[in-house]
Amino acid sequence: MAITALPPAPSTTDLTNFETEADAFLAALPTLATEIDAAVEAFNFNATNSTSTTSDTIALGSTTITVQASKSYVVGMAIKCAYTTDPTKWMLGTVTAYDSGTGSLTFYVDVINSSGTYAAWTISQSLISLPYFTGTAKTEVHTGNGRGAVNTRCARFTTNVTDTLGCYLDSANNGATFTIPSSGIYSIRAQSLDSGGISLNASSLTTNFSSITESYKLLSMSGTTNQYGSSLTTYLTAGDVLRMHTDASFTDSSVWTKFKIERLF
Repeated sequence: MAITALPPAPSTTDLTNFETEADAFLAALPTLATEIDAAVEAFNFNATNSTSTTSDTIALGSTTITVQASKSYVVGMAIKCAYTTDPTKWMLGTVTAYDSGTGSLTFYVDVINSSGTYAAWTISQSLISLPYFTGTAKTEVHTGNGRGAVNTRCARFTTNVTDTLGCYLDSANNGATFTIPSSGIYSIRAQSLDSGGISLNASSLTTNFSSITESYKLLSMSGTTNQYGSSLTTYLTAGDVLRMHTDASFTDSSVWTKFKIERLF
C-alpha cells in the first residue's frame, strides 16, 4: 500500500510562500489519512488470515488446528474456517485460544455448512456477528431401507438426494439420524407407506412412535393405509436430533417414502 508524500511543510522563515505552502500541506492531509487507514486495514487483514493443513472434520463444538505463527488472533474473535478447495464447506466460530509461538488455534464452532473431513483450510476473520445464516440449505432422502438393527424403530433410507444442510447420517445399527447444525426455523416434510412420525431427541428408540413420550413427538404422519404424511415448520436448536420413527416394519422400498428438512431462517 503506497503512501503519497506530503508537500513541504510551511515555514515562518519564508513568509512570502507560507500561505500557499500551508494551504497545500493541509489539503494533502485527508488523502494521507485515507491511505494510512487503508494500510492499517491491510496489515490487520493479513494478521487475522491464515491457512492450515490440519486434518479436521466439519462439526459443531470445540476444535483445534495449526495455522501460521505470529498472527493476531485473540480470544473472542469471530473466524470462518473454509475448505480451501470448496469454500462452500465451512465452519464459523469464536476463537477460544491462540498460541502465537506454535500457531495452535482453538475455536468453538457455532455454525457449519456441509460436512466432511479435510486437510486444506483457509481461515479469515469474520465481519459478522452470530447468530449467522447464509441462506436456504436442505437435506432430502427417499426410499425406505428397513430399520436400524439396534434402534429397531428408526428408519433408514437408500437415496441421499442432497445434504447441503450437513445433518444426515445413516447407520446400519442406529438408523438414519438428522442432527441440526445450527438454531433456526426449519420446514420438515415426511411421508411413508407405514405409520409413525418424526421424533425429536427421543430416548426410546425400540418403541413404536405411537407409544413414546409425547414430548418426543415432533411430527405425526397422518393419513390412510399405505399413504401417510405430514409437514411442519418449527424452530429447532443446534444439536437437536430428528429421526423417522416408525410403528410398523418399514420395509417400504418405494420413492414414496421421503424425508426432507430445509432451513428457512
